[in-house]
Amino acid sequence: MPSVGRIKQLSVLGVAAAVLAISASSASAAENDVWLWACHGPDGAAVPLKATSSRLGTTHNFGNVNGFDADGNACTGAGGLTAALTAPVRGNGEASASLTIPAGLAVKNVLVNRATHGFGAAQQAGNAQTYFLSTQGGTLESMSLADAGHADKTADATYAATPQASGDTLKIGVRCASSSDCAQTDPVSVDINRIGMQVTETAANPAPKFAVGGTRSPAAGPMDLDVQATDDVGLRSATAQFDNGPIVAADFAGTDCKDLTPSTPQFDLPFDAACATVAGVTLKTDVSSLSNADHTLTVTVTDIAGHQTVKTQTITVNNNPDLGTSTRTLSIGTSGITQPNATTNGNTGAGGVAGATATSCNSPRLSVVLAQKPVRVSKGVPVLRYKKRYRFTGRLTCVINGKRKSAPKRTRIDLRNLVGKLDLQKSGTTVHDAGKFTIIVAYPSSRTLVFRFTNVDGKRSQVSIKIKVEKAKKKSKR
Repeated sequence: MPSVGRIKQLSVLGVAAAVLAISASSASAAENDVWLWACHGPDGAAVPLKATSSRLGTTHNFGNVNGFDADGNACTGAGGLTAALTAPVRGNGEASASLTIPAGLAVKNVLVNRATHGFGAAQQAGNAQTYFLSTQGGTLESMSLADAGHADKTADATYAATPQASGDTLKIGVRCASSSDCAQTDPVSVDINRIGMQVTETAANPAPKFAVGGTRSPAAGPMDLDVQATDDVGLRSATAQFDNGPIVAADFAGTDCKDLTPSTPQFDLPFDAACATVAGVTLKTDVSSLSNADHTLTVTVTDIAGHQTVKTQTITVNNNPDLGTSTRTLSIGTSGITQPNATTNGNTGAGGVAGATATSCNSPRLSVVLAQKPVRVSKGVPVLRYKKRYRFTGRLTCVINGKRKSAPKRTRIDLRNLVGKLDLQKSGTTVHDAGKFTIIVAYPSSRTLVFRFTNVDGKRSQVSIKIKVEKAKKKSKR
């Protein structure tokens, strides 16, 4: 049997390079195709092929083909595959190698580096042995001893295949096309050094599909985006960008899913490369450096053929939100809100504090505290149980006759609820002894509570406490 070493190898600057060279600026659809290689790549480097491996559902069957090493690797190193009829066979007996691509892809072009042997032997003129290279769309190359001027073929050959609706099989080998015995003496054979298949996606929209989780608006600080994607040919990368700022990128997982020729526009892969068709990545973004305003988030997913899907979303950035605390004391100036002047008769007022009434209260100072234990505190925000009653207590003090003292009894404390963009006025409560007050509330949703006092001069003191409300988790039944 002829040795694999007899195969003529062409330089990458020859036929193979001419087929694969596609301008990066070209609008050709070939930019979005992928080349799959077996035995050797477009630059002549070895591309091992496992006899039992698969890629995206691809399969290969080598029949009576020699060329595997002890570990089951085909065409390793400088070697290739050799197909030969080495024993008497009759009628369509063959030795061949076949490569099958999955549904969703179609073969457009085939490049093969092969060397046939035995077709030039005159003594075999009557032997019906045939060499062939074919896809499901038809025969790309063939030769028999009965052909006029038959001679061995050596070197690269390129052929345009008829794309199938979905999936295809490339087969190369030799067979007996006669009812008489073939390969009794001097059998023909073919050595296969390199096979390349240009495949394209058959879907009407071949771009990858994906969803993004983890976004929030308003946003502050770090924001991890969970990108889950699918694609027929294989996923390459995902990126995220706010406005025209820095790009955060991550590659989808895939063993050996690396371009054999990164310097060329098209993507070249080993035939049995393990590329992820369903996968997820995390893009770690951070809005800390962005202004407090609306920004455009752009997420892009690219497959290995160069198809892209882009999604945009408006994110409101608020890096300095008033998260509220479980307790604090604030003294705030004029609010623009006035109340009718309360009448006084010079007595000590309803509160019993000399020089003060329930509405005069100079330089008011208000403090409020959640008097019951919350479910937990998350990032400074107390988490309360859905519709459960909680008690808030507080104290209001005023400057009376130059000294800070407790507010008079029956001084009114208003309570407002900020729910989204809604500002809801609630009834509030009044101060009792020592300027203290208590409010009991129960809520069905998260909100910001604003406790507020405004005196007759329009001066205001208020405390804002943000709360989160959640329902109790149901216990799982076992």
